[in-house]
Amino acid sequence: MRIKTRDITFPMLSFHERDRRFALARKMMAEQGIDCLVVAGGGFDEPDAWFTNDSNGGTVMFPLKGQPVYLVRLAIHGITGTEVNRRHGVTPWIEDYQAWENLAEGLISALKSRGLESGTIGLVGHRDLVPAITVKLPKLNFKDVMLSLLVPITMFKSDEELAMARHSAKIGEKACQAMLDTVKPGAGENEVVAAIAHTIMVNGAHFNMQITQTGTGFASLAWGPSLWMIQAQHPPIIGKSDLVQSEIFPTYAGIQTQQQMSVATGPVSPLVKEMGDVARASYEEGIKFIKPGVTFGALCDVMRKPFDEAGCWNFTPLCHSMDPLILCSPMQTRVDELPELKKYHAKKYETPAFAREFVLKPGLILELEPNAVRDNQRVNLGGTVIVTENGVEELNRLSTRLNIKG
Repeated sequence: MRIKTRDITFPMLSFHERDRRFALARKMMAEQGIDCLVVAGGGFDEPDAWFTNDSNGGTVMFPLKGQPVYLVRLAIHGITGTEVNRRHGVTPWIEDYQAWENLAEGLISALKSRGLESGTIGLVGHRDLVPAITVKLPKLNFKDVMLSLLVPITMFKSDEELAMARHSAKIGEKACQAMLDTVKPGAGENEVVAAIAHTIMVNGAHFNMQITQTGTGFASLAWGPSLWMIQAQHPPIIGKSDLVQSEIFPTYAGIQTQQQMSVATGPVSPLVKEMGDVARASYEEGIKFIKPGVTFGALCDVMRKPFDEAGCWNFTPLCHSMDPLILCSPMQTRVDELPELKKYHAKKYETPAFAREFVLKPGLILELEPNAVRDNQRVNLGGTVIVTENGVEELNRLSTRLNIKG
């Protein structure tokens, strides 16, 4: 039955949330001596959306005093973000949209209009624009504030933001069910991807990335966009004893959640079953361990124990932070040891010291996504969780264990 969007709830962020964010940003700016923020938008975390309640891949110029500016590439983006919204009864968070083909010129103009010919500019991205800007505004100083400012103000979520996260994860759960319903012998991998995409979009979210493991039909470490999306080839047809995996990224109100969904068709090989059990054990260890006051590094270590005991390793992360994705566990933990992978010159990723020492607090969104690898077989599962006052709140169910059909 076709889903009618009028029957779906679409929660919205309030102006109270906008004012909270703006005040928090300006408090941190004042403490660090930052006269203006320049935030590059788009990408995986869409940091512009935090300031704009919009996401056009534009650049936010956010002064300590005065009104912010949203610089976009095309005028149509500004029209969408202001005029169309107003006709729908939605007032934009930032009134001043400006379209500039040359972003450096746009920033120079916006800075001058706010009296910012001198002072300190806090940068989140756009380091490449500094030379062009300093030619016209030589009295400006620039400072990278991704870790010192943006991460502290965005990492721990308000009640409104957590409501958006729960909504996003709920849509992700529906997408997982759609995948589970679609995976069966004889179905195409493209049908699975289409079912996931349809479910996310019909529920009013979008996905800035969707990964389906490129290895349906055989054991594989591959993890990326399906090759039929990139190259001219027939999408794989699912058969018996196949493993189909998808990393699902629904995004709503600038809040992304993730679901690592794995579905195996029967009869399931003993190795796939074992890797599913190891990954599930890692997930459970993480859930038991998470609480305010523990460090991210300790969480990584706890989730690693079931892998060491089973002689497994992980290719992608075991866990990472969400919105923004700045904390990440070790990954590619054995790629430099395996002869068949040496030709790719891949290296193990170690968690930086600041991330290992990061203390978990209520309002932090984490992704637990253990993936167990052995003998070229990889099983990935997981979902989004929230650190609470008393421990952890799980937002997903279907994707946190290996699903077996038939």
